[in-house]
Amino acid sequence: MIPREAVARKILEVQPELLSLQEVDQWYTGSFDPVAGTCGSMTLAYDMLQELLGALSARGGHYEVAVQVTQNAFPPIPGLVPPADYICVAVTDYNIILARTDLPPSIFHWNNPQSGQFVNELVFPTPLGSLPAPRSWASVDAQFFGHAFHYINTHLESFDPTIRELQGGELRAGPANTSLPVIIGMDSNAQAFPLPEDPTYVDFISAGYDDVWSRLFPVWFRDVVTGGQRASTWAFAMRLLILVSAGSPRFAAFRFTPPPCTHYSGTSLPLIVVTRLYLLHTTAAMVGGVYLILSGLGRFVEEAYRGEPQTPVFWGLRLYQWIALVTVFRGAAITTLVRTPRTLEPIMHPSSVLVALVCGIAAWFVSGIDFPESSRRFARLS
Repeated sequence: MIPREAVARKILEVQPELLSLQEVDQWYTGSFDPVAGTCGSMTLAYDMLQELLGALSARGGHYEVAVQVTQNAFPPIPGLVPPADYICVAVTDYNIILARTDLPPSIFHWNNPQSGQFVNELVFPTPLGSLPAPRSWASVDAQFFGHAFHYINTHLESFDPTIRELQGGELRAGPANTSLPVIIGMDSNAQAFPLPEDPTYVDFISAGYDDVWSRLFPVWFRDVVTGGQRASTWAFAMRLLILVSAGSPRFAAFRFTPPPCTHYSGTSLPLIVVTRLYLLHTTAAMVGGVYLILSGLGRFVEEAYRGEPQTPVFWGLRLYQWIALVTVFRGAAITTLVRTPRTLEPIMHPSSVLVALVCGIAAWFVSGIDFPESSRRFARLS
């Protein structure tokens, strides 16, 4: 698999509404006249953006360029391709925000594209003069299920920590200085883990930002998955966003999957409580009603985290959240029934074990197995 297809596959595994891309290059080649010392007309030879968009489209993705800002534009530079071919090469480097186009505006939409370059930049001295290495940023305003936020993509300086810290200050004082909650998806080039933390990272944390990666993955888990090498790329979300948007934490590119050891199953708590009530010989109505209440509450919360665009939304809640509320009220009503028998002492029978095993395998297959390459109905439900 060539890189662009691998990248497209990883993107479509998550399908973020907004996506930050850095170091997206366009390469140009042209002829070189060694006598005159000049380059001829340049022709686009390789376009990373179009290659990626083509790969996304080929795999069923729907993305468009929301903002594209130049970071570096190197002029044609002559060179020799052995044994005797002279050639000129030029490259333009971009920071880009991609946005999904297949969601209805009631679920997701964006506007107000902005971009710019930082005032503070690294300058390399060369025999031919100074060579600046500018850095840029791009941003959009967006709404996701009615929650408005400001999304920023940037790529901070990698070689000079002082300039990197100044660029971080520019970002907070400029593009991120808004009344909206802010999400920054960037290549910071600033070490966040392991210690010591880069001053740029510390500045963002001190300014009230949360490192989303650190909030979702504890230090011991980061050691396992990264070997302690998660040094430069981190995702920030303003604390206000996490608080205000508690019902929709999977904003934009930050659709992280919690590690298996911290995964919470919505059926675990109801089963524990119901088992305890059964062993206490409470009424069958109480057991059944409490199960419906707890499973309905769990489903209500779970559906708030899901981002399926085909699910209809009524009065601010998704269809399955309304069904979950009905389940909760039905459970509450059932618990009020008084003329119901008490639960009996559990008796283990071989046939019961067999039925439970068959039902468990069926439930595991239906809710835990997907066929991501298939386009058949119900192929991707887990």
